[in-house]
Amino acid sequence: MLLKDLADDYRRHGRPLRNPALWAVATYRFGVWSNHLRAPGLRWLTSKIYGGLAFGVELSSGIWLHREIEIGEALHLVHSGNIKIHPGVKIGARVGFMH
Repeated sequence: MLLKDLADDYRRHGRPLRNPALWAVATYRFGVWSNHLRAPGLRWLTSKIYGGLAFGVELSSGIWLHREIEIGEALHLVHSGNIKIHPGVKIGARVGFMH
């Protein structure tokens, strides 16, 4: 599921890998995947990796998508930059955000 979601996000956010919105959504997806791992040691390690990636994305783009957010299918960050969403938020399907 993680790889399918990442492929869909890649197509939705445009193909350039320099798109900060793509990196933010990919980091979010990795964080959600990490949070659901059953092996405690692996979950701990991937959570640290997620934290570093999320911090880097926030520093470089201003985007913060916490892994506790519930997101429906086809999230699109139209304009990347200064998008911060509270961890308790539930986002429906096919939603687009602009700064």
